[in-house]
Amino acid sequence: MDQEFLVVDYHIPLTDVSSLAMNRKQGNLYDLVLVTKYGQFYGIVSIRELIIKLSEIQISIARYANP
Repeated sequence: MDQEFLVVDYHIPLTDVSSLAMNRKQGNLYDLVLVTKYGQFYGIVSIRELIIKLSEIQISIARYANP
């Protein structure tokens, strides 16, 4: 089992989590990310889901930007 896994707090912005995830070693890029909330295990998220959610947020921001 790999001992080098990414743990992030629930309150960290999605863009920061994305950067942390993509700055891992090549072999760990697509490993799951462990999420904590108030120091307790909250859940896990896949890189796929992280990228999808980040894209949705960016599309939403662009939609309401200057016309």
